[in-house]
Amino acid sequence: MTVYILNFLTLPIYNLLIKDRKKLVLIFTAQLFLILALRDPTVGMDLPNYSGGYAYISSLRLGELLSRLRLISTAKLVSPYAYESGYVVLNWLLSKIGIGFQGFLILHAAFCMSSFGLFIYRYSKLPWISFSMLLALSYFEYSFGILRQMLAICILLYAVPMIERKKPIPFFLLVLLAFTVHRVALIFAVLYLAYYITVTRWVYIGNAIFWVVLTALSPLIFNVLIVRILQALGKNSYTVSKFEWSHLMTILLIFAVGAFFTLDFSTMKERRNSIITWGFLLAFPIQILGMNNAVFARMVLVYLVFAIIFVPNVIAEYKKKPILAQIGAYVLWLFMFILMVLQLRSSAIVPYSTFFS
Repeated sequence: MTVYILNFLTLPIYNLLIKDRKKLVLIFTAQLFLILALRDPTVGMDLPNYSGGYAYISSLRLGELLSRLRLISTAKLVSPYAYESGYVVLNWLLSKIGIGFQGFLILHAAFCMSSFGLFIYRYSKLPWISFSMLLALSYFEYSFGILRQMLAICILLYAVPMIERKKPIPFFLLVLLAFTVHRVALIFAVLYLAYYITVTRWVYIGNAIFWVVLTALSPLIFNVLIVRILQALGKNSYTVSKFEWSHLMTILLIFAVGAFFTLDFSTMKERRNSIITWGFLLAFPIQILGMNNAVFARMVLVYLVFAIIFVPNVIAEYKKKPILAQIGAYVLWLFMFILMVLQLRSSAIVPYSTFFS
């Protein structure tokens, strides 16, 4: 766990020593990439499956590959390698140019960390806090082994500027591309509604009322509606239902309540601020439904990523008492550190080892 702790502890040091935010983002992104890229291919969850799948897909001839691809359903491959077709094509292409599974993991690390880094550079006003939340909210941990979903999320992050620029076609094409890597990416299409609805104080309150109602009805909605949809998609492992309150829901509510009393809603007239806020708000209904099934709950990662921008920006824009905002940033960093350590105690990425050790 030492490497992860030292990695986290460098954040406030970088923030104090590096005043150029571009350099700070580049350096820490590179640091994350090196930790991820140099790890042994046994460090991470689901890697035996992905390694076996990579070898199996690389053995297919072009005709065999094309005949098994599907757009809506997963590719018609042997279990447990029936991945989405976009991910299958990516595996096949890379393997055919001579890249092994270790090389694939390095390329995956490069794409994901650069995508997260660019997202933080574009939108965060406190990059060091955004990175601390990226680590504490499991995005870095999941990049070790939840390969398809992380890849899809990192594709989706490139779609966010398309909303700002009022370019629906590139936006939905990127969503479709991400969908071919992991089908959960489809829920990201809802974010385009941010183009039409500005977040006001009453819109925020309306969302909160909706969360309360949804929490009360979520077991019924999950069992009657969501389960049937999941069964139709072949996701039977997602259908076991038992409602349990989650620690993440508590954390999100703390963020939401704190933001409500400190957020300057006049800044929501700026399109990017409204988009980021909507991304944060849309995490709630998914997390509420996810409290009925732990596997389904991972869908929240598609929108939870906006919290790493929204929360630091609320702190940065709190002008009434700047010193209180600075203290708040360090308190949040400390809280994220404790959260990360607690999660790592039972994580598949501990202990860390490199592929050359």
